[in-house]
Amino acid sequence: MRGARGSAVVLAMCATACGPAGYYSGVAREATRAVVAARKAGAAKTAPYEWTGALLYLERARDLAGYARWQDALALGRRAASLARAAEERARRAPGAPR
Repeated sequence: MRGARGSAVVLAMCATACGPAGYYSGVAREATRAVVAARKAGAAKTAPYEWTGALLYLERARDLAGYARWQDALALGRRAASLARAAEERARRAPGAPR
């Protein structure tokens, strides 16, 4: 019985730690970097839909992380990163954009 309880405690600790770890690697790093890269590419002017979406999704992901809703925050962070990458690509393809 003691071994089963110990295993259950370790499993529960890992399950709760995976949410924050996934959030920090997926949202805090990946999505934030993608948004910064899109901003540097000038996405605010050339890809306003994607740019605004990326900002709003990232903000909402951060809000949900504050309530420990890790899976929801991670999903929105991935969406923010995807939109930010699309905005950056569109900004780089725009006429007169730096190559």
